[in-house]
Amino acid sequence: RGEDGSFADADILRVLKNGYKQAASEIGNGRNTPASLEHVEIAGINQARALDTCYFNDFRKFLKLTTLDTFEDFSEKKEVQDALRELYGHPDNVELYAGLMVERTKQTGLRLPYTMGRAILSDAVNLLRNDRILTKELTPANLTNWGYQ
Repeated sequence: RGEDGSFADADILRVLKNGYKQAASEIGNGRNTPASLEHVEIAGINQARALDTCYFNDFRKFLKLTTLDTFEDFSEKKEVQDALRELYGHPDNVELYAGLMVERTKQTGLRLPYTMGRAILSDAVNLLRNDRILTKELTPANLTNWGYQ
């Protein structure tokens, strides 16, 4: 610390950058789930199956993203590629939850897998567009007088 009790900007930046490099700050790439949370992952997969959710590549198509055509597109980690190949046989068969958790992580920003980040951004934009307080489209002309009341 300096004499005034403050930290040097370079020191703060170094600590923050080191924090971003830790695996705990990274979702995705398929190997960051602690053993104590494995039951949560399993429950998520089972619930997605029970709800008959779409497959990962179908979700990417819905978001107007290109599909991942090889297991190498999902992850640079050989063990993740091999596990996906063994479990699913073809990239189009990868379940949504599993795909979101193993997809390659962006190396900048929030370090989210690309599809997950895009889905979160799309949801945030949708929430803003449809917020009853913030929207400018909530008028009798757009909703009818009855709908506006």
